[in-house]
Amino acid sequence: MTYTPKELMAEIRRIMILKDVQMKELAALMDTTQQNISNIFRNANPKYSTLLQICEVLNLDMDIKFVDKKDDSE
Repeated sequence: MTYTPKELMAEIRRIMILKDVQMKELAALMDTTQQNISNIFRNANPKYSTLLQICEVLNLDMDIKFVDKKDDSE
């Protein structure tokens, strides 16, 4: 599945809801402010290192695949 940055952050938010993790708690686990976490989700353009940190504190693995785009001309 391919996610836009906004969809990616929405998926992380969905997982947070399932795990009953509030933004304030995520901020504390990441040793940052709730405002900073809110900005990350609102801007929906996190750095890779931030995504890794979010995954770490939520006990998630991130799976990234690189695949060739299909050539529609064939």
